[in-house]
Amino acid sequence: MGVIAISDFLVLVDSIAAQAKELDSVMGDGSGYGSPVTASDGAFANVERIRVLTDSEVIGELINGFREQFEKVTSNPNAYDRYFASCKALNIHVGGINAYLTAQGERVAPEFKASMEAVIAEKLDPANTFSPAIADMGDVSITGAGAGTFTDGDAVDIENYYATNIFLKKTTVAGGTPDSITLRVHLKDWDDNDVTKDVAVDGNDAIDTEYNVGTHPADKYTDVTDIEVISGGGSSVGENWQAFSKVERTIAL
Repeated sequence: MGVIAISDFLVLVDSIAAQAKELDSVMGDGSGYGSPVTASDGAFANVERIRVLTDSEVIGELINGFREQFEKVTSNPNAYDRYFASCKALNIHVGGINAYLTAQGERVAPEFKASMEAVIAEKLDPANTFSPAIADMGDVSITGAGAGTFTDGDAVDIENYYATNIFLKKTTVAGGTPDSITLRVHLKDWDDNDVTKDVAVDGNDAIDTEYNVGTHPADKYTDVTDIEVISGGGSSVGENWQAFSKVERTIAL
């Protein structure tokens, strides 16, 4: 019997991941109950509406039932049950999704990992799942010529996800006449080695201008540990550059 091509496999698992993402966006976790948007928000808002009623007997009659409904709405394992059959079929067909991904050198989306691990006893290695986007992996504020202040950000959760491509983005504009700047980005690779990459940026760039850190898609890292100003910056005091990541691949229904 033949085995599905990796390109077709990725289309299927990306669709499951996108379905799970859509489901989560609708179900939510109840945190927005003050201004309900998701199903969980509405369910928890009802609990709060009952809790503040003035009649204790009415509260006693209703509160437990509405709390139970909220708990069911926010129960991810129950929500993920709908993916059991498709995940199981894929897992059996390829002889284990984790081993298949390792052999193919490909990664699935975080949403698929969560869905599959919730319904099938098949753990995906971190190297087989790409990281969610990380909005802030570190930031440097230019303080003078060859000088800047680094503020650390978030790193890839290497217990669950693989290393990622990293970008630099301009987040604030300097006063005066900005100059060209060379930033040295200090990174950790997948094997926990220290790596540096120099990035030449233009102080005249508009807000949100992006630069690749290293060569994409080959260069992937797990953390930004420092960003130095190697040259320039004397006329760009107050300018900020932020490191961040994007998802490795866009998923679609």
